[in-house]
Amino acid sequence: MDSTPILAKHQIGPSAWWDGQEEIDIAALGADGGLFGECKWTSRPVGTSILDDLKRKAHPLMQSAGLRTAHYALFARAGFTEALQAQAQHEGVLLVGPETLVEPPLRS
Repeated sequence: MDSTPILAKHQIGPSAWWDGQEEIDIAALGADGGLFGECKWTSRPVGTSILDDLKRKAHPLMQSAGLRTAHYALFARAGFTEALQAQAQHEGVLLVGPETLVEPPLRS
């Protein structure tokens, strides 16, 4: 299995995507795959419904762009439920929580 991160494999420009009804906070398209992400700044941990909703919103974009693989990432200030952590580990979803979202400034 190739361990090169998807962002290093392709020249892509991540940005938000919106079709007038649906929005994806991060959408980066490569040659045959995409990276899709959601950012949540809530006080409650993010659950599985957010990942399921992201997959639902990314599917039409994948089809219209002719992409074969999707990678998902979730960013959350309050972290993630145990159910989402288990699902993410099983499916290879990147979770970025409070412990890595904001790092203290470097001291010189």
